[in-house]
Formats: sequence, C-alpha cells, structure tokens
Amino acid sequence: LLCDLTTHLIGSTAFSAEYLCYQCVSSSDDQEDCDKSDLEKLKPFIKACPVLEEGSYKGSKAKGCRKIIQTVESKRSIIRECAYSGAVVDGQKKTGNWGINMYYYQCENTVKRRLLTLNVNRVKLRHSHNKSPISA
Repeated sequence: LLCDLTTHLIGSTAFSAEYLCYQCVSSSDDQEDCDKSDLEKLKPFIKACPVLEEGSYKGSKAKGCRKIIQTVESKRSIIRECAYSGAVVDGQKKTGNWGINMYYYQCENTVKRRLLTLNVNRVKLRHSHNKSPISA
C-alpha cells in the first residue's frame, strides 16, 4: 500500500487532499511486479486517485489506499487500488464460496516522507507524519 497525502491547497480556508496509490493487478499483462514488495518495482504503478465518476460513491475522493491479496482456488493475485470507502484494516480476512480467500489492507491519512510547508499569512504549517509506504 502507498498512502500519501500529496497536496494541500489552503486559500481562504479551503483544504483539498489528493491520494497517490499503487494501482495494479498482478494477474494482468505487464503488471506482474504488482505482487512485489520492492518499492522500486512498484514505482510505475503509483498514480493519482481520481474522483469517482459513477456508482454509489460518485463524486467521492479517495480516502486511502487498499491492497487485496486474493486467492481463487490455488491462483494468487494482488490488487492495489484507491479506497473510497472502508476503514483502516491490516490483513482482514474474507472468505467466499468456491475456494475464494481475500486479505484486505487499507491505510489512510499518511503523509509523504517530505515536509509540506505552507506560508499563509506568515503562519507556517508543517506535517511531521513520516511513515514509509506499506508494501507488505
């Protein structure tokens, strides 16, 4: 997982956040590295999370990043995506019919390793949450 609060736009008090998440499916062509924990191999999959354009969460911004380890019968794949619902979880297991097992991981509100400094009316705001991306 990569949870990253990348932009802060403070105008007259407006605040906006955009997430960057790994977005890939390890069983897809040219995305085999999606199942790796090596951050260098995962870099090509880092993408901005768009505002949803359809469905029951239409108009929603991402609230975090999600990683799903899915096993159907004996075939394992990893899905990394933006999360628009749900809570922070670390390995929540879900079991379905026909030999389907899934483990969910979701994080939110983690700030990128760099410091974000904004000067607004001579007030300096700093983020000090320095967590590394979760790539388990």
